Amino acid sequence: MPRAQTRVPTRRSSSYSPVQENNFNIDRFSHARRDASRPYPTLGNVMDWTATADPNEGFTDLGFRDFIQASRRVSRRKLAHIETNPYATELLNRGVEFVTETNETFNSVLEASVIHTGNVGSMLMDEIAHVNERVDGRREEIEKLEKEFLGCHEGILKIEDEQEQHGMAIDRLKGEVITLKDLVRSLVAKTGELLLSGWSRDTTRIVEVGVRGHRLCRGREGERS
Repeated sequence: MPRAQTRVPTRRSSSYSPVQENNFNIDRFSHARRDASRPYPTLGNVMDWTATADPNEGFTDLGFRDFIQASRRVSRRKLAHIETNPYATELLNRGVEFVTETNETFNSVLEASVIHTGNVGSMLMDEIAHVNERVDGRREEIEKLEKEFLGCHEGILKIEDEQEQHGMAIDRLKGEVITLKDLVRSLVAKTGELLLSGWSRDTTRIVEVGVRGHRLCRGREGERS
């Protein structure tokens, strides 16, 4: 596919030479094509319009001969930025820079047709090159987005793993809390048993002391009698 960078070599034509004063508007047009209210463009106008590979002007005011010359000047600039295979290179070059060999019969109609076809071909190849560049740019953006997505996905997996670990830790803490509650209940029960046991022993001692005191008092009363 064509790419914009490598220059396609060009050759000079035998008829449609570069736009110059001596070959511009040789048909002596006085007004713009299809518009008699406007003057015919000057050589300076055409030189300014064709000074770029991507002109905004469509050359609609020019006669066909001048149109071919102006378009070919733009095509040369386009070809200087298109990289393609050798076959396409020669095909475009022979179209834009039409040259008949010394032993070939010259045909002006054929020459104009070939040059015009070459101009159209170079324009199409240039458009394809621009499309490929935009596609490559979008592909880089897509690859960048995919990398960012993978990074986000890895981050999400990491967060999910941390959440799972936190959940397991919470479950362990819940188990420990339940165990502590059971231990507290056991301690409370044991403490109650100990308190009840101690209270029973103290009560028994108090009763025994009372009984002994009562017997002692009765003994002493008997002795006095």
